[in-house]
Amino acid sequence: MTRYKALLVAPDGDYVTDYHGSRSIDEVWVQLAAMGSRWFFYPIRFVVVDKKQARLKADWRPYVTRSRYAPAVPPEPPGYLGYQRIVDAPEAFDHLIGKRVNTALQFIRSNPMAVEALLS
Repeated sequence: MTRYKALLVAPDGDYVTDYHGSRSIDEVWVQLAAMGSRWFFYPIRFVVVDKKQARLKADWRPYVTRSRYAPAVPPEPPGYLGYQRIVDAPEAFDHLIGKRVNTALQFIRSNPMAVEALLS
């Protein structure tokens, strides 16, 4: 089963991911609508496939850590998210659906005035 997560992007191109392991695209949008001011400085929101959840499901062996504070999930390698494709986007950014995350971030970083106009 495919899992989804939210990709939240700031107008300067900085990004965070949240709501990992959602079962549907609509579930991600519902969680984004109810998030309040949690990610206020990341107004551009996309939905991407959560490949980390799929990878964890395929690898049934538990990850052993020595510290109880260490994450049980191995971190994604740098740049791993950049090769994933955008599954859903808001109306102003619907031209980025199907594009890779790196392409969307490059568009946002190189066109700050256009992004500002789309957000207002």
